[in-house]
Amino acid sequence: MYKYEITYTNSKNDTISLGKESGVWLDENELFNYEWDYVTAQRKLVAISRDVVEIPVKLLFLNGFDDSVINHFLQVMDYDARMKSPGTLSVNGYERKGVFVSASTEDYMYKQGLMYREMRFLALEQDWTRRYVETIKPTTTSTEVQLKYPHDYPHDYGGSPAPQQFNNPSAFPSEFLLRIYGPCTDPYVIINGNLYAVNCTVVDGGFLVIDSTNREAIYNYNAAGVAQNVFDAATMGAEGSGSYIYELIQPGVNSVSWSNNFKIDIEMLEAVSVPPAWGDEQ
Repeated sequence: MYKYEITYTNSKNDTISLGKESGVWLDENELFNYEWDYVTAQRKLVAISRDVVEIPVKLLFLNGFDDSVINHFLQVMDYDARMKSPGTLSVNGYERKGVFVSASTEDYMYKQGLMYREMRFLALEQDWTRRYVETIKPTTTSTEVQLKYPHDYPHDYGGSPAPQQFNNPSAFPSEFLLRIYGPCTDPYVIINGNLYAVNCTVVDGGFLVIDSTNREAIYNYNAAGVAQNVFDAATMGAEGSGSYIYELIQPGVNSVSWSNNFKIDIEMLEAVSVPPAWGDEQ
């Protein structure tokens, strides 16, 4: 028997959960199905992707006569469609953005205290994702090494402390969010030989965000949380060039080097087609 922990959080941050606590259970569904759209030519794969898809989800309400639970569920799920703002469906810690777009009540009252409700979830993202965060802080050692890289950079990034390491648990290269905390000037980070650099000043209490899922902006936040787009100040190489600002994080152990005078968060997105099951067969 497989066990799942399932929650839905709408864009207002109201969360509902399925299971014993709520008395609402997951019944027949297609949450764990997927299909790729593909293009072939001369028996070769040219392109492959997944588009927006509606996923049937059947819920079983076993909460006796407590109508407030049913009403609360429906209000939470209906909010995002009305506000045109997606919520988050979470299965065993893996998340997918979307909106519940339909509901039917063919078996509204199967018998007293029991109700089935057919829902459809519009998944706006092609993958289920889970986030892992590695925080790297300045070291207190004064030992410095002259770093050698497989690429020539326009600036001298030597004289940094010995590289640190972090692990990306994903089986595939990962999208990421790199957060650099101020104060610092012209910050750079080198991960596995690839340079991520932005020529700007990050003030004390502020932070810089490089988000590989948003390749049109790089935001520099001041201490008050006001953001400035500094995309044009980034070192923007091509993919695989050694200085691509959105180079994905490789799976497994990665080395990281920087000037050792600011804190870094490296947030990796593990993407899967199907959320893994928790629990053992019984």
